[in-house]
Amino acid sequence: MKKKKEKIMPMKKPNNKYYLIIIIAVAVIGAGIFSYAAFFTKKEEPNQQPGTISGESTEGTSNLTDGGPVVNMAPEEKAQAELRDKKRVEDMKRLTIALAGYYKDKEEYPKELTSLLPKYIDAIPGNPSPGGINYSYTPIGAEPYKFYDMAYVLEVGTEGINAGMHYATPNGIAQP
Repeated sequence: MKKKKEKIMPMKKPNNKYYLIIIIAVAVIGAGIFSYAAFFTKKEEPNQQPGTISGESTEGTSNLTDGGPVVNMAPEEKAQAELRDKKRVEDMKRLTIALAGYYKDKEEYPKELTSLLPKYIDAIPGNPSPGGINYSYTPIGAEPYKFYDMAYVLEVGTEGINAGMHYATPNGIAQP
């Protein structure tokens, strides 16, 4: 028995302009969904803050540890945040100078910043609020301490240092 040969009909080549319209429509819809989700989704902030060195209460302060830029801020609010960030950077500079003086005299870093008082610094600065986190100082290693880090957060950034979490160390004040 002889098999009947099936006749295959060639498919019509689709019109490219319809594919282009479909691709653009899908892209526009996808971008709209993504934009909606990004705009209306609120990030939850962590509830815990690092230890304080200034004895300040953490109540009523913001915790900006995600490192992202502050958005939807009025110009006057941004100006105030910039001033607070400048103070934070100044505080880190003052503390690192005081720690360097202590290290020069004792060949180690102190266990606590209060050891810097009053010879190396008049007072231990505290984080200006609202915003940021209370500064935290941590000597690294075993005694005698040869390294330290101090954590701080900038709200909008200043002096070429971006917003977010930073560490001041003997190597500089803006270690990521």
